[in-house]
Amino acid sequence: MLYTTLPSLIISLVAFTVIGFTITGNGDVSNVSMYTDYIQQHFNITPWLFIPPLAVILMIAMKIPAIPSLIVGVVLGGAAYILFQGGSLGEYSDIIHTGVKMDTLNSKMDMLFSRGGIESMYSVVILTLISLALGGIMNHTGMLHSIVLKISGLLKSVGSLTATVIGTSVFVNIITANQYLAVIIPGQMFEESYRNHKLKLKNLTSALEAGGTLTAPLIPWNSNAVFVFLTLGVPVVKLAPYAILCWLTPIIVIVFAFFNIKMERTKTPDEEPDDQQ
Repeated sequence: MLYTTLPSLIISLVAFTVIGFTITGNGDVSNVSMYTDYIQQHFNITPWLFIPPLAVILMIAMKIPAIPSLIVGVVLGGAAYILFQGGSLGEYSDIIHTGVKMDTLNSKMDMLFSRGGIESMYSVVILTLISLALGGIMNHTGMLHSIVLKISGLLKSVGSLTATVIGTSVFVNIITANQYLAVIIPGQMFEESYRNHKLKLKNLTSALEAGGTLTAPLIPWNSNAVFVFLTLGVPVVKLAPYAILCWLTPIIVIVFAFFNIKMERTKTPDEEPDDQQ
């Protein structure tokens, strides 16, 4: 996805730089010192704390599978907590399960520092399982195939196929308010179409990410947008124009598809192993 995301990221950074030098604001930064003082008093800040995230990034760059990478991140994070923050193994075990609970008598600060834990992910895991089940039912009963047949006229070229996938993902985001369904359902709908065009399925993945994941924060009633609003206190309508990466990447993906840029085709098993098809 770097071929499509990197250009939109560079354009976004240039735009943010220009905006930063041309727009002035009167934001209230009086509380910044309160947060920085609290961090300095209660946390031991050291460059060694960069090791866990850098290790995970390195493993991702080396294409090491997700589960080993996550395990290494958890182990190194626990070691950093015990060595540099003075915690114990028992406390770290509780943090993994229930997350960090801070009591500073300041509600905003407590909300900032009290995060994480497996328990906080239960709703996401359940939602994912339900999304997978719904997508599986729709696929097995032929509902998805029936929809694809109705719009088969839009799937004749690689460019129109990609645009249809992204449009479908955005539509599912709008009607379901959930990015998981916006990735799973279109993915199952158009997998066969990508195979018919002799396209590698990573092209489908790129389109699903652009249309399903990146547009989710732009839908005001989507769960992602609600999170952004609750975190920043900024309505999506006001934030969306500045979320350049979110709306520019789908456009670039569609342009790449119409001009056949980096749209890799499948090869025969003799030319390429089955797991790379």
